[in-house]
Amino acid sequence: DQPRSRGLGDVYKRQVQNTEVARHWYKKAAIQGSEAAKNNLKTLLLLNNSAVKVRQPKIASGGFGDVFKGTYNGKEIAVKRLKSEDQLTQEQLEEFSHELILMAVFEHPSLVAIYGYTKLPLQLVMEFCHKGSLDVFLRSISRSDLPWDMRYKMARQLAEGLAYLHENNVVHRDIKSLNVLVDSHVNAKWADFGLSKIKDQAETKLAQSNSYGVAGSLLWMAPEQVKGKVQCSRKADVYAFAVVTVSYTHLT
Repeated sequence: DQPRSRGLGDVYKRQVQNTEVARHWYKKAAIQGSEAAKNNLKTLLLLNNSAVKVRQPKIASGGFGDVFKGTYNGKEIAVKRLKSEDQLTQEQLEEFSHELILMAVFEHPSLVAIYGYTKLPLQLVMEFCHKGSLDVFLRSISRSDLPWDMRYKMARQLAEGLAYLHENNVVHRDIKSLNVLVDSHVNAKWADFGLSKIKDQAETKLAQSNSYGVAGSLLWMAPEQVKGKVQCSRKADVYAFAVVTVSYTHLT
């Protein structure tokens, strides 16, 4: 007798029994826009609150909430804790969910890694970068503390991370020194993907994200973007990346 062939559905069910395999499949499907895959991925990323230990005081703050240092299963982490849900708009909750999925789907050494999230309170649990944002790091050192080979290394790391996003059709849309984190080995990593969009979404409409009606931060924006003449694009990301690079290659 010939062995009975299994359908793709049977094969898929067997594969998703393994968490890592399931995560791989859900990521691939999420990139294609599957809402079911995104929801399943969120289920896999949900962490046990008791395993996430948050330390006081907070190390950063913003309109979304606060950032704390902590530990998760013995590993140092950064915890982005949102305000209580009744203080958040629907748009902010969607931004949180969007950032969670993007950080989980796209993995690269030059992107801050995510470990998962918790509910009650609503928190993103991420890789901890000891030296903080690039902006804070640059304010804490002098030119002699950052030799040219290190500046080149950071520029290359950020360029590779941005190229990876663009190759996967993701436009960051909020590139600035505050959204670059520096780890203990002075490796630079992109962070904060709340405004990021898949390329087709980013280029079909302007996001109402600030008083000028465009997404991003003014000091790092291309002039034509500030004027509202162009929509968010990879070109706008590259311009902002150049501004970030100048901030530390011309450090005095």
